[in-house]
Amino acid sequence: SALDTWKQGLQVAVAHEVPPALAALHLAIGTGLRARGLPVEARPYRPHVTLARPAGAARAFGTEPAPIAWTSVGHALAMRDGPHYRVLRRWPGGA
Repeated sequence: SALDTWKQGLQVAVAHEVPPALAALHLAIGTGLRARGLPVEARPYRPHVTLARPAGAARAFGTEPAPIAWTSVGHALAMRDGPHYRVLRRWPGGA
């Protein structure tokens, strides 16, 4: 992963590559949303972990994070609710 600072000072660790199963899930979700007439973001999919919001002093840490091996135990549909996210639905299963 690589460190990056996104808009509004969001400090993130971005994956170097998207695992095929995750890319397929992202594509399937987008296809389902479009089929229902719902909007889908046009920007490229960039899986990431948010490290700091706003980044502020976190920007001073210039070292790259150690590689992380992730396993999935499921996924969730979440909605921004003010400064937090609210989980609308969870699905079990892993990749």
